[in-house]
Amino acid sequence: MPRVSRQSVNSQYYHVMVQGIDKEKIFKKDTMKIRYIALLTNKSKLNNILIISYCIMPNHAHILIKAEKTEQLSKMMSQINSSYGKFYNKSENRKSKDAYAK
Repeated sequence: MPRVSRQSVNSQYYHVMVQGIDKEKIFKKDTMKIRYIALLTNKSKLNNILIISYCIMPNHAHILIKAEKTEQLSKMMSQINSSYGKFYNKSENRKSKDAYAK
C-alpha cells in the first residue's frame, strides 16, 4: 500500500519513519548507519532543515525534524532515500526487477 501524502499542518515539527520493503533489514552494518547519518546531515543542511534527533535500528529509522515547509521535508527525504537506496542496492548486489525482465 502506498504511503499517504503529508498534509500541511501548522506545526513545523515532523516525526518521519523510514523502513525497508517488507520490513527488511536496511541498516545491517555500522557502515550503513554511518552512510545514512551522513546523508541526513548533508541533505538537511542543503534543504535548510534541522534534524533534532534520530534513532536508527536494523530495519527502520525514526527522525524528528523541524522544517519550515512540508515541501522542503519531502524534497530532503526523497534525496536521502534515493541516495541511500542506490547505495544499499549496490552494497547488497541487488538489481531492480526491471533488470531481470531483460
